[in-house]
This record gives sequence, C-alpha cells and structure tokens, in this order.
Amino acid sequence: MLLNPTIYYSLWIFANIVQGAIAFIMMRRKLREEFPYFFSYTVFQVLSGLALFIVLKTGNKFTYFYAYWACAAIGAMLGFMAIYEIFDNTFRPFAALRDFSRVIFRWAGALLLVVATVMAVTSASDHRFRITLAILAIERGVLLIQGGLLLFLLMYSSRLGTTWQHHSFGIALGLGFSASAHLILNSLRAQLGIGWHPTYNMFLIVCDNVAIATWAVYMFSAEPARVTEAAQYEPKPILQRWNQVLAGEEPLSSGGGTFIPSMERIVDRVMSSQK
Repeated sequence: MLLNPTIYYSLWIFANIVQGAIAFIMMRRKLREEFPYFFSYTVFQVLSGLALFIVLKTGNKFTYFYAYWACAAIGAMLGFMAIYEIFDNTFRPFAALRDFSRVIFRWAGALLLVVATVMAVTSASDHRFRITLAILAIERGVLLIQGGLLLFLLMYSSRLGTTWQHHSFGIALGLGFSASAHLILNSLRAQLGIGWHPTYNMFLIVCDNVAIATWAVYMFSAEPARVTEAAQYEPKPILQRWNQVLAGEEPLSSGGGTFIPSMERIVDRVMSSQK
C-alpha cells in the first residue's frame, strides 16, 4: 500500500497535466521542431500515464504488468533519443564534434541492446522476469547517460555557449535530476527491502514532478541568444580546437599545447574510420 494513495494519485495526475501543457507550449512556440525527440518523449509520457492509470483501475495485475514494462521500454528508448538530441543541439556550433558525438551515441545504443539481450538470454528465470531484466538493463543504462549529460553540461556549458537559461540546459537538468533520483532510490530499495517500497514510490513520484516542473519553467521562458566561447576569446578554446582537428582544418600538433598529441591522433583516426 502507498503511504497516502490520494497524494500519490494526485501527483500522478498533476504530472500528466503539466506534461500535456509542456507539449502544447512546445507546439505553440515551435520548439517541437527544435526538440522533436523530447517532444515525443513528453507526449508519450502523457499518453502512457493515462493508459496505465486506466489499466490499473480496470484491468488485472497481469495486464498492468505487461503494459507497465512495455511503456518502460519505449520510455527508455525515447529518453535515450532525447539525450542524443540534447548533445546534438549542444554541439551545434561545432560540426565535427557533433558528428563525433553521433558516432559515440550509435555505439552506446548498440551496447545497451547487446547487454540487455545477453542478460535476458542468460537468465534462468521465466519469460516475464527475462523481459523485466532486459528492460531494467536498458533503463539503468539510459539513466547513467542522463546523469552524465547533466554533469557534462555543468562542466562545459560556458565553452559550448549554453547557459542555465537555455532550453537544452533545462531539459538536461530535468533529465539529470530525475535520473540521479531514480538511481539513488533504486539503490536504497535494494538495500532496505520490500518494506520500503511505499516510501520509494512516493519519493519517486515527487522527484519526477520536480523534473517535470523544471521542464515547464524552461519551456515557458524565453531563451537568450547563444554565444560560444570560441566567439569571445583568443586563443581558441579547447573545444574549438578539437572541432578543427576533427574537421581536418588544423594539423595535429607534434607536442605541447592544451592537448595531449597522442589523444588528438586517436580521435583523428576514429573520425577517419567512420568516413
């Protein structure tokens, strides 16, 4: 049983209403074209939340089980694509770095699928547990990447021309906070056992609402013009030089500078192998 079912279901409904409003304002302000995957993720969360609520109240536990994990799988994939989209948007001033990040994300997605498949196939349990195990592997992998995205933007946002006022930063902030909360709460649940599940569910829905409220604030706010550090300072900053090396516009240095020469050559070979 939940600690307070009324509060829990109220927060569940409130989250869906706010996400519906986010989708609406994204259409009105033409942000749907800028963040199509995040828009799809938001719309899916609204529709899946409504569907799960109906199934919970009218269906049996087996129907809810399959519906919940199907929605979790699709949500994890859309969440992964939303991260990809944020990176793509963040690296927009650096075309070569953007291409490099796309390569990395393709490999990361393939690796998540391989890990999930291996865990499902090697599990000796029944088919329902295998499905759950595979989806959890993908979901937790996506959560780790979302947390890493937030850390990356906090460290390098100024160099990329992204400030805390930009929409991409706000989306990453919400995703990163939600991912961190899920990972921490999942770890606590594993340590504290089944008796902590009601508290776990309540904390989880509260953290999800905080993330959704964060997205709402950013989507309803104006976005300032973007100016990269490369356009402000000389000599060229580290990301600008990476971009030029990957694009073949600047020769690899033989020593010194702000980069380790061997690392530059490694990246150059990686990019060349993808052509």
